[in-house]
Amino acid sequence: MYCKPSGKGVRVKFLSMVLALTLALTLAACGGDDGDDPVSVADATNCEQLVDAFIPLMQDMLDSVSDMTMADMMSDDTPEPLVEFEADMEELTAKSDELECDDDEMSELLEGRIDELEADGPVAELLLEALKTEGLD
Repeated sequence: MYCKPSGKGVRVKFLSMVLALTLALTLAACGGDDGDDPVSVADATNCEQLVDAFIPLMQDMLDSVSDMTMADMMSDDTPEPLVEFEADMEELTAKSDELECDDDEMSELLEGRIDELEADGPVAELLLEALKTEGLD
């Protein structure tokens, strides 16, 4: 099956979602088990394998922010787990371009697996809810 190249759409869409979430947290100012990662992002040979490899990275990010507070999210510096996840998103985008996965296909595959993710703590729960409602669009 041929999929048209996606460019940087998935990463840009996710970063836009994180920016919107950070803005919402600023205005509001007031975990889960990892599965086995059978194929790494770098070793994926098709779009489905790429998502299979990426879901554990999303879970790791949610686990990493489980102890964070809303104040941590509103600090001037981007929290390290989100910096690391941005790097993961860049790797995902590059690999999806290499595999010629389009944005719609990747979004559909990711959204089909989003219910596997678990969140513990207010920041992780908020990020997971944003992923579920907004997806990576």
